[in-house]
Amino acid sequence: VSTQSTGSSGINAEYGGRENRPRFRDLQGLQLSGCPLSDEAIFNIIKYCPNLRHLDLSYNSNMNDRVIDAICTSDLTYSLTKIDFSGCPQITDKSLLLMKKCYDITWLDFRSCREITRGAVSGLLIRFKKRACHN
Repeated sequence: VSTQSTGSSGINAEYGGRENRPRFRDLQGLQLSGCPLSDEAIFNIIKYCPNLRHLDLSYNSNMNDRVIDAICTSDLTYSLTKIDFSGCPQITDKSLLLMKKCYDITWLDFRSCREITRGAVSGLLIRFKKRACHN
């Protein structure tokens, strides 16, 4: 597990700390490649790490469209710039359609996701290209 933080302690008040916010609120990067995380674990990451800029959940055999839907309907849509879902066999074209909700994505990796078609990739690229032209 590899993490990056802005340096703030972010001590959670419910654990006797001085600050009244989640302890991982300022975390900017999280690398969990190869970790077989449950949906619940990923939902907690989404909930308690709302300012992530880089998220690596690659090679997680449990990763699925439902989790990506949760990511794409959370506050992470405003902070994530780099996402790696490579090698996640349960991810489908639906996930690519959901990724259009992430506003500041500059790097996205879906390599070796067997259920993703070329058509879905082309559609996502067209959406991002249109968005870039309007900015």
